[in-house]
Amino acid sequence: MRCLGPFHFSSKSSFLISYTHINNKLLSMFNFILYLYFKEMTVFW
Repeated sequence: MRCLGPFHFSSKSSFLISYTHINNKLLSMFNFILYLYFKEMTVFW
């Protein structure tokens, strides 16, 4: 159990890093889509 500790911790941290990286990409894409949408709305109005 004690030897599994560091490995478990490292896998958890790497998973968190990759998750946040994917999350940031999705957020930036979402913000870009919202920006385009509102730009079109202002042009339309």
